[in-house]
Amino acid sequence: KRPLYGIIIGHRDPAFAAWGSVATLSEQIDQYLRALQQGPTNAIIEQGARLYDRLVTPLAPSSEAKEWVIVPDGPLLDLPFEALVSGSTGESSTRGVFVVQEKTVTYAYSATLFAAPPAATSGLAPESLILAAPVFAGGIEFPSYLLGSTDGMPSVSFSELRGTGREAVAIDRLFDQNRHTMPGNVELLLGKASTERALKESALNRYRFVHLATHG
Repeated sequence: KRPLYGIIIGHRDPAFAAWGSVATLSEQIDQYLRALQQGPTNAIIEQGARLYDRLVTPLAPSSEAKEWVIVPDGPLLDLPFEALVSGSTGESSTRGVFVVQEKTVTYAYSATLFAAPPAATSGLAPESLILAAPVFAGGIEFPSYLLGSTDGMPSVSFSELRGTGREAVAIDRLFDQNRHTMPGNVELLLGKASTERALKESALNRYRFVHLATHG
């Protein structure tokens, strides 16, 4: 029953919260992830609000900041904080507002690295985004040793991801709509053009954003 604690650091004094045991929190997160995948919407709202009340509400008022940097640990590594639902489960007037609608959420996996000075970006070229969505038509097989498998399985098949191309195009359109705040070009590598070689030859340090729509 190892406990997990939350610490929030901002312009005010740090805030602390006891989130309970890792086991119970992990179970609650798993239930919410299943709800996100399967629905229905009312289950998502209810469970998302419960997780918000458990994780975020005890850290108020510091949690009122518009920009969050999450340094997750344990079961929180699997939780998309953007998908939590703000507002208590008992306050119907504020239920149904996802965090992503109110906050800018980014992630850092080391508080030490986050506190380090940011890398210089003066050498960045005008390009702002590269999007890659490879094709997996018919499935692609990889030898198991490349994936660290030790159970004797000869290969692993990665199935086609039909939504990745649409995902990349949708992000491209978002950049077009916000060109006044995100200057620069967008390079799309879709389908058969999205190969490992093409990506490596694209000099990724030219880009402010790199989006890979593919298998994890």
